[in-house]
Amino acid sequence: MTAMRILCASKAIGPQTVLGESPIWDPLRACLWWIDIESCKLHRFDPGAGACSSHPLPGRPGLVALHPSGDLVLGIECTIGRYDPVCRTFTPVVVIGAEAGIRINDGSCDPGGRLWFGTMDNSLSHPKGSLFRLDPAGVIPVGDRLVASNGPAISGDGRRLFHCDSIGRRILQYQVDAEGQYGNLSVFRHFTQEEGLPDGMACDVEGGLWVALWGSGSVIRLDHRARTSAKVNLPVKQVTACTFAGPDLGDLYVTTASLGMTKRGLTASPGAGRLYRCKPGWTGLSATPVLHLS
Repeated sequence: MTAMRILCASKAIGPQTVLGESPIWDPLRACLWWIDIESCKLHRFDPGAGACSSHPLPGRPGLVALHPSGDLVLGIECTIGRYDPVCRTFTPVVVIGAEAGIRINDGSCDPGGRLWFGTMDNSLSHPKGSLFRLDPAGVIPVGDRLVASNGPAISGDGRRLFHCDSIGRRILQYQVDAEGQYGNLSVFRHFTQEEGLPDGMACDVEGGLWVALWGSGSVIRLDHRARTSAKVNLPVKQVTACTFAGPDLGDLYVTTASLGMTKRGLTASPGAGRLYRCKPGWTGLSATPVLHLS
């Protein structure tokens, strides 16, 4: 059995967010985008220049994706639309027929350009959330209701979709075909209270699944049998999401949160809510743009 690789990401980057999420590498601009949900902001980090900038948004963002036009695709509250990062304008395109008290939370594109995204209950107490697929037919609900949908992540061949039921402490797995049809739902991995809540995820080219664990101060890599093959330790507990970035997609960026922390807690953990980076020794997958959004 191969020993688990232990890694460390200790250098904090960028502004302190309340709830940092949804990091994505933009190869067109050679930059990383991520959001602060509770502060209604989109952040940008340019590794070449070592510079960060921020864009105020008209509501709480839940996801960032790429668009073939060069725009970004944002999920804000219960609306998906296009964002022009030059003019800093958001154009709504699709409104999710949502009941009160929910918002869009996290999303990822499959190799066919279909956007898979989730919703969650704002109070984190009722199963109001769902997973959805955006394709030429519109917005299609997927699977059962849950409290907080997170992830999702799609394997490089597009055949496996991983989806977090965060409050249920489990990662679900669907089999997906080339047309985006899904089935054979199974539980890929359960997590104990000590391990934390599974949150954002990313896949690497070797089929590994990287999972941010809220409450544990870590990101872990799971192999195809859901065994832990690597662990990235961070100096903060509330770890939210991860993505591969850089020209060779060899850097792992990790978002974190300072949500609910007291002044004493922030003094003890001043890097909470900031962005982190490490060289994990694996290469990630490039993000596919959303093709089915006019």
